[in-house]
Amino acid sequence: MLVGHNPGMEDLVLSLVPDDGSSPLRDLVEEKFPTASLAVLAWDSDNWADLREGGARLVQFTRPRDLDPALGQSMRITEEARS
Repeated sequence: MLVGHNPGMEDLVLSLVPDDGSSPLRDLVEEKFPTASLAVLAWDSDNWADLREGGARLVQFTRPRDLDPALGQSMRITEEARS
């Protein structure tokens, strides 16, 4: 788990997830990565040293409004839901 501030976290996600049109979740992060958002990344290794630019998948992106309907339209978004 990594915890950080923007623009660093957004930049990290955009760097690790390829911009090849295969991830609608990445497109949402590119639009806006609100404060207190959660991005879950996965890659095919158990070793952090194997992680490379463009080598991860964004499997979940949750924004604060996804958790509290009073904050706006709820859309908890996962990779499976967008496929």
